[in-house]
Formats: sequence, C-alpha cells, structure tokens
Amino acid sequence: MYFGQYSFTDLDYADDVSLLSEMLELLVPVLESFQEEAAPLGLEVNWQKTMVQALGPAENVPPSLQVCGQDVQCVDEFTYLGVLSTLPAVVNRRYVGGVQ
Repeated sequence: MYFGQYSFTDLDYADDVSLLSEMLELLVPVLESFQEEAAPLGLEVNWQKTMVQALGPAENVPPSLQVCGQDVQCVDEFTYLGVLSTLPAVVNRRYVGGVQ
C-alpha cells in the first residue's frame, strides 16, 4: 500500500500486527503465510481477534472470510493499539487485516 512515495505491507507493534493489501483476494494468502511463519516461533494468530477492514467503499465486501479454516470478520471499524480505525473517505479500496 502506498502513502505518498512510501510503500507499506505491515504495521507491527509488540504482539499486534496490521497487514496491508491492495486487494482482498491477496490478503487471505498473506494471512495464511503469516500464520505459517509465526508457528515455528511459537506464535499463534488469534482468529477471534483478527479482523479485516476495507479502507474505502465497502461495497462487495463479504461479512466474513475463511482463513486457515477460521471465520475472519469483515468490519467497518476496529481498535488498533488503542486507536479507533474507521472507514476513511479514499478513492481506491484497500484492505487491512488486523491480527492480534
């Protein structure tokens, strides 16, 4: 995801991660890879706390996704690091997978 001249794929802090993807179809494999890479380190994805948010028009976004056999809720807003993230008015749809 680009912000000006900078490209971001994730935002990390301690045990909270926010994964960014240009398309919803690309986010599911990223979440699956994230779980696979975390497992050997003794880390687990808490799928009950994992959410997907479309940044931009939320039309055609399903209520949930199947990731690693788990339902991941698609939401209009969520709290990340104590900050409420709501749908901003942007032209292009972007997706954020908040993993805690």
